[in-house]
Amino acid sequence: MANGEIPTELDRAFVMRLLGEVPVLQATVAVAKRIARLLRRQSDDRLDAVLDEAVATPLASFVAELRKDIAAVQAALELPWSTSPVEG
Repeated sequence: MANGEIPTELDRAFVMRLLGEVPVLQATVAVAKRIARLLRRQSDDRLDAVLDEAVATPLASFVAELRKDIAAVQAALELPWSTSPVEG
């Protein structure tokens, strides 16, 4: 399936079966979605709670890197400024 294509019923069935049979994958997908919503400011979750949950998944090394500069990550979530128009 190419980027932007709508998944077929067969694709969705495969994903659902895979997630059902691999609990760590299901947990990883769920926490990755929570992180994405949080970073897009579409969630009221607390950063530390989401990162604590992510540590128990294959995202643990990503969390470790974020926590190296957690103050900057937290500020990016809390402050109203954005450099995204400048960056592209």
